[in-house]
Amino acid sequence: MKYAIDGSNVLHGLRLNRKPSTRLFSKLLLDLKKRGNEFQLFFDDSIERQMKDEGLSTDWWQFKDALNKEGITAIFVPHADPHIQEYCKAYNAALLNSTDKINSWNIRPNIIHSARTKYLKGDVRIRLYNSADGDIVFICLAHESFAFGGIEFPNLGNISPVREFITNEPSVGNMSEGTLLVLALDASQSMTNEAFDGFPKSHHVNEIVKSTISTLRRSAIADGLYLAILRFENNVTYKKCPKKDTIFSSIYDWDETTKDFDYLSGIRPGQTNIRLALQRSKELFQDTLTEDDSISNLADYWRAIIVLITDGNHYIQRPDGTDETDADVAHEVVEIHSGVAAMTDVLIENRIMIGCVGIGTDINRKMLEGIASQRTAIQRQMAQSYNIDHLFEGEKLFINVDPKKSGFDKAIRAFIDLASS
Repeated sequence: MKYAIDGSNVLHGLRLNRKPSTRLFSKLLLDLKKRGNEFQLFFDDSIERQMKDEGLSTDWWQFKDALNKEGITAIFVPHADPHIQEYCKAYNAALLNSTDKINSWNIRPNIIHSARTKYLKGDVRIRLYNSADGDIVFICLAHESFAFGGIEFPNLGNISPVREFITNEPSVGNMSEGTLLVLALDASQSMTNEAFDGFPKSHHVNEIVKSTISTLRRSAIADGLYLAILRFENNVTYKKCPKKDTIFSSIYDWDETTKDFDYLSGIRPGQTNIRLALQRSKELFQDTLTEDDSISNLADYWRAIIVLITDGNHYIQRPDGTDETDADVAHEVVEIHSGVAAMTDVLIENRIMIGCVGIGTDINRKMLEGIASQRTAIQRQMAQSYNIDHLFEGEKLFINVDPKKSGFDKAIRAFIDLASS
């Protein structure tokens, strides 16, 4: 088969330790060649800067040199998509990507194969899927040692990235659930606007998170609660827990680090990429709830929750300059609400819950309501006891608060507690 490879997309999609992996990409290219596949590799010019931002400049330059030594020619252009489309049309080639929805493409390839990383019983595997039906095209092992263009990739040993942060998994005999909570926080420019007291809305969100951590630390679910915090603007950035330097960490570890907590540290406020916030949250669960010897216990005893807090509409431009739409967000939500099963082949359906908080009037209420999960009976009762039931419209786990009124921050804190229960 002949492929046009969207190199930037595949490199960002094949991740090891949550970083773009030239090792995994190299292994994929080797296996494609061994199977007799022809391909043309395309990259956006911005990939060099993006790898630098990830702290992977050395890896990138070594990879570029290795491509040359392997006789693989890569085409670098400002925007690769139009060139990939033309190549697919001219050579009747299949597209090989990782996660791109190609909604902005004028010419859709007849065949699309998507490469994904998979962890299974200590192995690192790359799976190539047929996007049309989800069938596996082939699987290659990437944890064993191999050489690519002069780079000697060592054996990774018994890789077990799953739940590196968890020290007390629920056992089969313990029926209490553990909770994986992701707080997805708006870091767009509009969050610097003033609230009712003259402080920026971002200041209030920061204090809300600090207070929420303290409250959840004393809650009934504290022993099994693991928290991750991500910030979204044009891009999405994880905020690691300073104590453990991990993305997910126990609520106890987070509670010890709130004194100097600033969710906007290292962030340049930009646009509002809700779609990418959901995608990265989903990928975080994917990296965490992967198969190993006790994955069935996870399916039975763990649940995952995303609480998204935003003051704006989804607004981000595609590489071709067109604006993304609500449909792009909706696609991510469909995948999330279908459960982790779609990502890890493990049946954990209906165990990912999404709660949404809209701050102010410049929000897309219809979209946020569409994102949100249905409220449970317990959550309805808690809303009444917290005196925030009037902020809900219908049965969705979504509230809209007014930052110009005092008490909006208390309502958000109560909502997070409610969504986590």
